[in-house]
Amino acid sequence: MLHTLRKVVAGILSFIFIGLVVYGAITNYYVKEGGTLEIKVIDTDFVQRFPESFTKLDSDLSIIHGIQNGISLSGRVIWGGLKWTWLDYINGFPEGLFKKILWLVFGLIIEFFVNLFIHLAIFFMFIYKLFSLGGVAYKIALIISSCVPPFLAVLVSLIQPDDDSPSLGKSEPTGLN
Repeated sequence: MLHTLRKVVAGILSFIFIGLVVYGAITNYYVKEGGTLEIKVIDTDFVQRFPESFTKLDSDLSIIHGIQNGISLSGRVIWGGLKWTWLDYINGFPEGLFKKILWLVFGLIIEFFVNLFIHLAIFFMFIYKLFSLGGVAYKIALIISSCVPPFLAVLVSLIQPDDDSPSLGKSEPTGLN
């Protein structure tokens, strides 16, 4: 019974995690109109390069905007990390059979860790830049909501049962004797 309950809860949390990542990946950041906004990470100014990703508001940023920016940040970082890991892996195949075999085996692992560090840097720089845009309620909402999707991913990995068999080593009769 507990095994089934853990599977159901992990499935529901996985569904919520995927929903938050997709929602965050397709929504915009809210920023305050006026002033200069520069979010520069690794020689890329995201505001100039991706202006369609930002929605400028005339009013101050509220707690709702903090939640939106946090979810959008986490979703974009997770989605971008997965997307760029795969694209870098596919485009990284070198010339030569032996090198291709090595890249086939180790390339995805290498690209995962490279993109993990790059996207963690982007995440923390965005948090730092977005943090200064609003008041205290906005800042608290931004920090908490940006941690929700990664927290859900860790929670799912902890709750998910180790195997698919509910018996956990107990022998069950397979037929009539």
